[in-house]
Amino acid sequence: MGILPYVLVSLIATLTIVHAATVIGHPRIRINPNLSFLPLLVVSTVVAGLRYQTGGDWETYQFWFEEFSDQTVLSFGVEPGWILYSLALRFAGASFDTYVLITAILSNLLIWYGLSRVLTDRKVAILCFGFYCLIVFYSAQMFYVRAGLAAGLFLWAVAVSRGSKPKAFLLVLVAMSLHVGVALAALIYASLRVAVRHRLSTLVVLGLLASLFAVFSSQFLPEVYVTGEFADERTLSVKAVFGVALLATVVARLPDFVARFSPEAAALAIAALTIPYLFDSFEVGGRARMFFSPLDGLPIYFLVLSLAGRRYLTLPLAAASVGFAYLYWSNPYVQELFIPYRTWLPSLI
Repeated sequence: MGILPYVLVSLIATLTIVHAATVIGHPRIRINPNLSFLPLLVVSTVVAGLRYQTGGDWETYQFWFEEFSDQTVLSFGVEPGWILYSLALRFAGASFDTYVLITAILSNLLIWYGLSRVLTDRKVAILCFGFYCLIVFYSAQMFYVRAGLAAGLFLWAVAVSRGSKPKAFLLVLVAMSLHVGVALAALIYASLRVAVRHRLSTLVVLGLLASLFAVFSSQFLPEVYVTGEFADERTLSVKAVFGVALLATVVARLPDFVARFSPEAAALAIAALTIPYLFDSFEVGGRARMFFSPLDGLPIYFLVLSLAGRRYLTLPLAAASVGFAYLYWSNPYVQELFIPYRTWLPSLI
């Protein structure tokens, strides 16, 4: 099938972003955003769930699925929650292909549920889900498969923390049992959540976190620090400059950002902006980005809103969506992982 499924997801995601931006900017236009969002939710889930030998995780997860046993829950070297989840599906009679499909369905639904509860404005949540499907969806659900499921639980925990800290803590523990990177994400989020109501305290916390991870990496993980997953992104690229512009906008107008969205959304968005550049020296840091990536679109939306105003959101956000799709798919490593797309559906015929 080549690249057709990816083109379809990108087109529907861009349409979803344009649709949500138009409805936000022009409230009199009463076109239900679900008309574009629901197809995106379905198509992205199908693309992730029906793949066959496609994505960076395929052989590893297939090997784990076949080798997990109740005797190795604590000794296999993989998070015990993920082993139990895999064993439960295998016990229910699921094949590996069905297992991938069920995981894609649960991951997308949990991420949307968490995103829609963190961002109480459904139209903004839909817009962010569109950007998520353009930027990190493939990595989270077709590479680091556990991260997609854990990210949904983590976002749910953040939303729940407004009313019930014990329930939020329990959800974080469950997410950690699926992916240990949630522990790092929770540390970063909790630190920023405490500081996010004030610009200075936010910058101080970011500086302290960056220093902590830099010192840790230089002392204990020097090779990872030099050749880590996002090492090439420390250079002054277009993406890095845009990331700095987004962070500067959010920090400069932090009180407005917090009031417009929420302190929780602000902490998540700032973490999504800074992790690739400040915390990637710690090996799990790159993976920790996955737990914040559903909020990637929020700073982009806020920047355009600040510069152009609500009535002129559509064209800049459409241009941003096309630009992000191009940046992602122009990466040779991404092309090697995901192209050509293959599915197991023909085996049913």
